[in-house]
Amino acid sequence: MTTSVKNLTASDICAIKNVQATGTPQQKAILQHLMDRKDAGLSQFEALHLYRVAALPRRVADLIEAGVPIRKERREDPTGRAYVRYFLGA
Repeated sequence: MTTSVKNLTASDICAIKNVQATGTPQQKAILQHLMDRKDAGLSQFEALHLYRVAALPRRVADLIEAGVPIRKERREDPTGRAYVRYFLGA
């Protein structure tokens, strides 16, 4: 595992390793993205275009249920439209 996210507990790391070993391809892709781009996060639009994940909130919920700590931030794009970005860590 190559993540430099601070404040992860031992159980968080265990959950991440479990998803890396047994998760679905979409779960693994999302988790890897969040680990590689910890400061940038991931939006629904990016998930759809980068990984063909049409239901990002459901995949994030799957990761959370597996014990992976994921933080959500509501933001607005330049046109004022609201969206959510997901980040690894509490």
